[in-house]
Amino acid sequence: MASQSSQNVASLEAIPATVQVIWGPIVKELALVGALSVGAVYRGVREAFNIPNGVFALVNGKRAEQALKLVAGDVVEFVRRAGEKGVD
Repeated sequence: MASQSSQNVASLEAIPATVQVIWGPIVKELALVGALSVGAVYRGVREAFNIPNGVFALVNGKRAEQALKLVAGDVVEFVRRAGEKGVD
């Protein structure tokens, strides 16, 4: 039985750590490599997701600073302030 348990643990360790990144309708799972911060995620996805300047980040539903280090399973959502239109 211990052998089965060891195999299960080994298979879990093989699953890459990820964070979920949300911008409007875009939802992606990104690999968590090293000590990734909210700011690093923003810089990494800004162009691909077409995220404008002036947004702020929520991590697990709470406002977060760019320096916050992420952990596996975190959900990072980039949002505009209420009432802002889609013009930079």
